[in-house]
Amino acid sequence: MKDFAPVTLVAANPNLMLVHPSLPVRNVQELIGLAKRRPGELTFGSSGTGTSPYLSMELFKQMAGIDMVHVPYKGSAPAVQDLVGGHVQLMFGATATVMSYVKANRLRTIAVTSPERIAAMPEIPTVAESGLPGFEARTWYGVLARHAPPPTSCRSCRSRSPPRCDNQTRPTTWRVRGLDAIANRPEEFAEVIRADMQKWGKVIAAIRPLGRGSVGRASDPFPGTFARLAAAIEKGGDRARVSSVACSRAVSAISAA
Repeated sequence: MKDFAPVTLVAANPNLMLVHPSLPVRNVQELIGLAKRRPGELTFGSSGTGTSPYLSMELFKQMAGIDMVHVPYKGSAPAVQDLVGGHVQLMFGATATVMSYVKANRLRTIAVTSPERIAAMPEIPTVAESGLPGFEARTWYGVLARHAPPPTSCRSCRSRSPPRCDNQTRPTTWRVRGLDAIANRPEEFAEVIRADMQKWGKVIAAIRPLGRGSVGRASDPFPGTFARLAAAIEKGGDRARVSSVACSRAVSAISAA
């Protein structure tokens, strides 16, 4: 975090816990019970090792004390397609990516990873209220600047941010995608980043190496992340827009003024 200064956390998006209809579970507790009766047998897909859906499931496994096999894919689309086809049995997925399959009853949603239920699917309980208190895993979108920008620049950026509207009047596309508008202060955003780095660092450290419970070796996504972003911004000049993953949770829009 030496190369970038947090400006504002724009929004956060939870993942949905999805299972194939053939899996005989209707809620989180039934899933945990099944996984404990069949350790190392259930398979979960993800959009790739180190991604938000993958780390969300690793956190779930660790908190629930269960063992499942990770099947990584090159992106969310092939992972969802194989879940729909029954080639894997469950996964965490973004609302916008899977909603059509849920509505068509081709996938079953049993929980959401946000701390509170989402407006797009108010009938779906959170993982935390389903028996794992404290569970939370959300992808967030934020704005960071190279070095420390003047306070006036931060205020200007926040005032022009679309999600400054409250969550009741935010754009329909945001509500459908389950996005929560935030637009907080720089010091609050900085605390989110620090907390996430600590939280997900512990999760990553606890992931077992290649062997039972995984079909591939988990890699630590932190080393070199910010160095690569700094190089990308330096190459692009004073203003650049690059994609990043902060704590393997978020794609952040980075603008250097």
